[in-house]
Parts: sequence; C-alpha cells; structure tokens
Amino acid sequence: MFDENGERHIRAFISAMKCVADPHRALQADQNSPVVVTGGSPLNLIQLAQFARSASEVFDADVIHLEFEPGREAEGPQRIAVGMFRDGIAQVKSDCQVWADPRGRPFLLARQGQKMGLASFDPEGMDYRPGRPKSDVAKGLARGAKLLRQLAANDLAKPMAKAA
Repeated sequence: MFDENGERHIRAFISAMKCVADPHRALQADQNSPVVVTGGSPLNLIQLAQFARSASEVFDADVIHLEFEPGREAEGPQRIAVGMFRDGIAQVKSDCQVWADPRGRPFLLARQGQKMGLASFDPEGMDYRPGRPKSDVAKGLARGAKLLRQLAANDLAKPMAKAA
C-alpha cells in the first residue's frame, strides 16, 4: 500500500512521535517506553481498542497510531489515534493532534466535536484530562506540528543504512 519512500517517511514520523511522547527514554535504549508508536493505514475503533489492550498486556504501554494517506506520507500523519487500557476498559481517541504549550512542552490534543482534552506524556504512560487548553489552541497546534515535522526531518536527514 505504501511505497518505499512513503514507508521511509512513516518511519521518520514514528521516530519523531516517539521523541515527542517519551523524550527521555527515547535516548535510553535499555528502557521500555510507556508508549508504543505505530504508523500506517487507519485503524477503526475496535482495532484500536484491541491494540490498546494487547499493548497494555504485553508491553505495559499505551498506543499512539499515526494514520497516513498513501502518496502523501511526506506531509505527516493525517490523523493520530490514541488507545489506553485502564482498569479493564479501553479508552480510545481517534482524532488527536500534537499540541505544544508556549514553553514547547508537547501534549496530544484530542477532539470529539466541540469537546477537547489533553493527553500528557508521563513516565507511567499517557494521562488524559478533559478540557480545553488554557493557551491558544491554534497556536499550540502550529507549534506541535512544527515540532513533529522538525523531528521527522532530522530523522530523514540521517544516512540510510545499507541493506546487507
């Protein structure tokens, strides 16, 4: 479904999202991350809930899934979906975007109609809190998108490993 160049961009955005979601552990290879980041075709809510449960049981982690449109992977994810499994219940948010506060701290902004909430990245996993951010939503989304694109561009600038 995705060509080689598209897959390369998807991997770069996955790497970027890992840095956004877990900046300290992304630098430490021996640490397990509290967030599993995947990318590719869209998942429906049932698939996302099942994935969240599996990630929780196997890795003790939450899930962030970056959804890409074939042929437009270089633009970044079209949507970001989040799955968390808490107290035996899967919590899924299918319409999220990276949002950064004025100091540059990243969060995921989840929307459902007019309702909003922020998921913060804590050492134990994501912490979702309903409510609108205190600072400007549009500016925060612009800062978040810029951060994700910059991290992906840094990853794309690295030399590709040669196939054996």
